[in-house]
Amino acid sequence: MNEIVNRFNEMGVKTLEGQANFMLLDFRNKNGPSAAYIANHLMEQGIQLRDMTPYGLPEMLRMSIGRTDEMEKFTLCLRKILLQEVS
Repeated sequence: MNEIVNRFNEMGVKTLEGQANFMLLDFRNKNGPSAAYIANHLMEQGIQLRDMTPYGLPEMLRMSIGRTDEMEKFTLCLRKILLQEVS
């Protein structure tokens, strides 16, 4: 799990780890796309994250920890979305 957290930190995405097989991705302090934008674009790639707006956290997404290959795909797709917004 530390490796995946490090990858998110490198992309400027903060994480809040829980006691289960998921973590929250925090996009509140990010000068980039909104959590909703990111979630929509990930959905187009077949990656579903839970929107935390109903819990009063509109700029956070909940991500379940998956298999290594799933996490590789996820971090790759997220990095592409974040880089597109910077360009």
